[in-house]
Order: sequence, then structure tokens, then C-alpha cells
Amino acid sequence: FCMQLTILLYRYAKKWLKLSLIFVAFLTCALSCSVYYTTSDFDKNFKQIINSVQKNYSTTKDGFLLIKQRFSSFNADLIQDPFLKGKEKLNNLEKKFSSISTTKNKLISEYKKFKIYSEKKPKISSKDKEWELLKNTKQEIKTLSEEIEKKTNEFIEISKAFQEYVNNSIISKVTVLNVKEAKKSLGLIAKQMVTFDAENSKTQATYTSIFTQLQKKISNSFPDKVNEIEKILIAIDSNSNVIESQETILSASIKKFNELTKNNEQLYSSDSLYAQVSIVQQEIETAVKYIQGIQNDIKILYKKFQKNTDSLQNQK
Repeated sequence: FCMQLTILLYRYAKKWLKLSLIFVAFLTCALSCSVYYTTSDFDKNFKQIINSVQKNYSTTKDGFLLIKQRFSSFNADLIQDPFLKGKEKLNNLEKKFSSISTTKNKLISEYKKFKIYSEKKPKISSKDKEWELLKNTKQEIKTLSEEIEKKTNEFIEISKAFQEYVNNSIISKVTVLNVKEAKKSLGLIAKQMVTFDAENSKTQATYTSIFTQLQKKISNSFPDKVNEIEKILIAIDSNSNVIESQETILSASIKKFNELTKNNEQLYSSDSLYAQVSIVQQEIETAVKYIQGIQNDIKILYKKFQKNTDSLQNQK
């Protein structure tokens, strides 16, 4: 019996020793093994986040600059409403945009820190000193990107409110001059003047030739009628000289208009320049109407000349 007990105890001790060794091995492994992250995976993920933020920021910036430029184009006195309140709203929008920019820069700074401490480290293990830095970077980039998204959405809402204010409280109360269209119209007027002058010179030369021939042939037979035709030619020439003089004035006014508006595509009545341009526009309008009136007078004289010369030629 003692022999059997000894054998049994030996076997039990052997088995217990084996289990103990397995437990010790497991405990050793648990204490010595570590978790690790691949640096390139984090770098790729961080880059995607930053690229997305940069793209959205660029769009936001373009929108803000456009809004700012539009408000600046009013070139108004900002010490009274509606422009004073508009300026205050624009300042609030600018503060929100600056906040987005600051947060974006913080995000980029976090990424740069990551690039520095992860340099030449394809993997970061839980045993490495960079482990806590990486955990902090992950959290900071997540927090900052979410913050940027929130601020951008707030910026969009503020910008919508600002644009609504501009449309309802400013645009509806100011006069807008489309400078581009105005210059296009002035170009057409100048072209019409040149065309009329050329046609008028040609017609005058033709009528002068006709009169000279009639004068040679029948001035003795119908001196009064020849003199009447001559007076018509003199009137046409006199009116042509008046047109030439008015065109000089018109050209000077058009040149002045172009100089005043050379830096503008649109001009608002809130701009002090608007009053100066309006005066020049009135000068142009007055000159054009006067010239057109003289042109109509010349056309009437043409018809009178034709009627008289036809009548005279039929009496030869």
C-alpha cells in the first residue's frame, strides 16, 4: 500500500509540476507581450482627415472672401445703418472664420508632432514611450476635426443670415449701376456716331456734286430755286459742324466715365463715386439726345434737298 501511495503521489506531483510550468509560461507571456500600431496606417488616416479639412476650409475661405468683397463694393459710410449693422454682422462672420482657421492650424500642428515622434518608427508598441503620444494625437485630431466641422456649420448659418440681411436691408434700398453694360451701351453709341458721320460725309459730297451740276446748267433759268437748294446744303453743313462739336463733348464725357469706373464692374448709390458718375452720365445723355435731334434735322433737310432737286430737274 505504501508503495502504491508513493507512486500515486509521484504521479500527482509530476502532473502538478507540469501545470505549474504552463501557468508560469502563460504569466510570463502575458507580462512580456505587447500591442502595436502600424505607423503608416495612422499616417494615411491622419492625412485623409487633414486633406478633407483643408478642402472644406478652402471652400469656406473663398466664400468668405466673396461675401467680404461684395459688402466692400458698396463703399458706403459705415457709421450709420443699414451699413453699420451690416459691418457688425460681417465682423461676427470674420471672427467665426478666424476661429475655424485657428483650429485648422492646431490640427495641422498635431499632425506635424506625430510626424516628428513617429519618424523612423514603422510600428509603435504599447511598450514604447511614443504610445501615449499616439493615443493623445488620435484624440486631439478627432476632437479638432469635429470642432472644425461644428464651427464650419455655424459659419454657414451666420453667412446665410448676413446675405439675407444684405439682400433685404441694403440691396433693396440702393441703386445699382451695371458698369459693364453701361460701357457696352456707350460703345454702341460711339459706333453709331462714326457710322452716321461717314454716311453724312458721303451724302454731303454727293449732294454737293448734284448741286454743282444743276448750278452750271440751270442757275440762270431758275435762280431762286437754285439759291433755295444752296441754302439747304449750307444748313446741312452747319448742322454737321454742330454734330462734330457735340461729338467732341460726348467723347470727353465717355472718356471721363471710363476713367471714373475703371476699377468697377458695379457701382452702388451708397458709393460717393456714384454721384460723380451720375453727373457724367447725364452729360452723355444730354449730348446724345442733342446729336440725335440734329441728325433728324439733317435727314429732313436731305429729303427737302431731294424733293427740290427732283422738281427742278423735271422743269428743265
